Amino acid sequence: MFHMDGTDNTELATLVFAWRSAFVAAECALRAAGRDGDLESSELGAESRRLADERVATVAALVSLARERRVGAGILVSDLVEHQLAA
Repeated sequence: MFHMDGTDNTELATLVFAWRSAFVAAECALRAAGRDGDLESSELGAESRRLADERVATVAALVSLARERRVGAGILVSDLVEHQLAA
């Protein structure tokens, strides 16, 4: 639940951090699978594209949530977009 007493920023920042951590872990797993030969290059490419698509969809959902809740949208949206572009 979101509150108007400043906890919205903390809760949204925690949510963003959790998603970012999940994507970093998934990217590391894919790199390890590629390096160790657990996935063929075509399968690795397909999984990487799926992960990238999921990242784009997640960023869009989090940006929408930040805007809807008017929760530090400027800072959090900027942070989300910067991370997505860097990935």
